[in-house]
Amino acid sequence: MLDVLIGLITLYLVYGLACTAIVEAVAAKLSWRGKQLRNALDELLAGQLEADGNAADAFFMHPLIQSLSKGQNSLPSYISAPAFARTVRALLDPTGTAQSLQTLIDQLPGSDDSNRIKGLLRALAMDTQNDAVAFGKALESQFDLVMERATGWFKKNTQTLSLVAAAALVLATNFDTIAVVNRLTLDEQARAVLIKAAEQQLSANPPANDATAQPATNTGTAQNLAAQPAAQPLEGKELQLIIDLGQTLGLGWRSSDKSKKQPEKSDNWQTHLSKLVGLAISILAVSLGAPFWFDMLQRVMQLRSSIKPKAEEQKKPASS
Repeated sequence: MLDVLIGLITLYLVYGLACTAIVEAVAAKLSWRGKQLRNALDELLAGQLEADGNAADAFFMHPLIQSLSKGQNSLPSYISAPAFARTVRALLDPTGTAQSLQTLIDQLPGSDDSNRIKGLLRALAMDTQNDAVAFGKALESQFDLVMERATGWFKKNTQTLSLVAAAALVLATNFDTIAVVNRLTLDEQARAVLIKAAEQQLSANPPANDATAQPATNTGTAQNLAAQPAAQPLEGKELQLIIDLGQTLGLGWRSSDKSKKQPEKSDNWQTHLSKLVGLAISILAVSLGAPFWFDMLQRVMQLRSSIKPKAEEQKKPASS
């Protein structure tokens, strides 16, 4: 039964790899990360640093930020918290006069109430007692908080797209979870093929801190939005693996065998219901993405490796 579970998880992982690649490619094509980042920073940097300029526009036009973009008119998909703090400090003191924070903030246009960014910077300066180093850390923390919310927006978009991509993959290949479980239960050779595929996936992708599964902890939650892997192209090997495993399990849509006796009407609705449920389970499972199933596969394979030696030892006395 454990081998059946491993086989099923392996299929979810392989489909999840293709699904994740599709989501990443679409997100990159539509610049979702950059747009969500821009929207979040428009809120954070609302106001003016100069009398005739928007703070957010000045931020994105600064050379430190432009260097993170592919072109002058493109948006960066990732900005680190330290880079944000350095850029804001450079905009606040463009000539590098090293004046006190309060003096620099006082020179900003408007009042703390009318100019939102001015009020924010003054509040951070007061909280850090005008210490430049602590002020920089406070800017990073504020950036992290805003990016945490932006990450939530981004995840909502990608989750919807992931569900659509999973549905397309599952329906195109007729990946019915219930039918696959039945096949694996009866077909020892199919189980062996999937166990081998599972071992290959684990050896090709050694354990690591995957940013799509876990928030980045070494540099703060600000990286959540863009620390996920850059869009990976949907390579032929992923699709070929789906095709190969599909052939092993007999996946795919086929015309019904007319030589077989037609099922009774009572069986028809049961068969259709089973098919719908099986496809729905597959869609939901695949939409969870490759990182989730890779982690699950690691755990189940570790369990299998710990159980298998014990089972072999119990067989020895019985055979002697």
